[in-house]
Amino acid sequence: MDPENTAKQRASGCFPELAAYKAGFADATQLAQVEAFPQLVDSSSYFRLTSVVRIGTTQFALYSLLLRANGRVQVVMRSYSPD
Repeated sequence: MDPENTAKQRASGCFPELAAYKAGFADATQLAQVEAFPQLVDSSSYFRLTSVVRIGTTQFALYSLLLRANGRVQVVMRSYSPD
């Protein structure tokens, strides 16, 4: 797969779609093993938040990976870059 094309496809939603992913298995036994996992869904509780602050000519970006679970939002990872 072309990484740039994959990134473009993922920008508009889940890619590959779950049906297309399942259709890629040639062996029904392997597909049954994969389908046994309840995590095989096309939704996510993970979100990315990008905060950009500019003071004068200095810009600072904070990137956060967040997990929404049990009615709470939890920070999984943070990184920053002074741009």
